[in-house]
Amino acid sequence: PRLSPHRLPNALAHLARAQLWRLAEFIHQRQVLAKQYVESLADVPSVVLPVTPPDRTHAFLRYTIRLRDPAALHAAARRAGIMLGDWYDTVVAPRNTDLSAVRYIPDSCPRAEEAARESVNLPTSPTMGIPEADRVLHVVRDAVCRANQDY
Repeated sequence: PRLSPHRLPNALAHLARAQLWRLAEFIHQRQVLAKQYVESLADVPSVVLPVTPPDRTHAFLRYTIRLRDPAALHAAARRAGIMLGDWYDTVVAPRNTDLSAVRYIPDSCPRAEEAARESVNLPTSPTMGIPEADRVLHVVRDAVCRANQDY
């Protein structure tokens, strides 16, 4: 049966309600992780960090960084047992979308395509603590340093 937003099975409705009660807590923890990422990666010139204007806040469901060689970072993270996200690695999502069906012409948005090729999402799970974030950051900094030596 098709689910509509206003009619969830009882178990899912209960889960959704419980999660909504904790939303502020989840957002706060994601902001703590994002702050840790900024403080650790701000001095790495080849990593482009997300920018939050001073008069705004961000929930950081995803913490997307940009770098020249995301494949090397993904490989290093896998070796370390860390899952990095690749949600924005294509200009049209999902990845297997028939571009002609959505009338997208390759190379028509070169900056968006470049951003997609360079994007990696660092973990922002609200259950993740600072020690795990430090472990992620160690892998990121090490992979970026290795990649920069190759250029």
